[in-house]
Amino acid sequence: MKLFDYLRMEFPDLTPETTKVHLAQMNDYKEDPLVKFREGTFDDWQCWQKRLEFSRRYVVSLIRIPGTETWLFAGAFQQTGNAGKKTYPDREELYYQ
Repeated sequence: MKLFDYLRMEFPDLTPETTKVHLAQMNDYKEDPLVKFREGTFDDWQCWQKRLEFSRRYVVSLIRIPGTETWLFAGAFQQTGNAGKKTYPDREELYYQ
């Protein structure tokens, strides 16, 4: 079964046109999304963005398994808006949340 076919069982109007596929990767602070996923903090971690990347209705997040061509499905999310720019804890830059 294809990923979008599977996800439409939960989100019937999810299509490639309404979805941002987020290929999560290590950021400038050397934070590894796979570590965040294992810690259970990935959902919150990915919400903090320097640019508004998640402007489509849905976000499908994938994390590359280091040293492989395999991607871990980290979740499908319905975008509900953003709270504007805020200071991320322990950083000077402003981020969208």
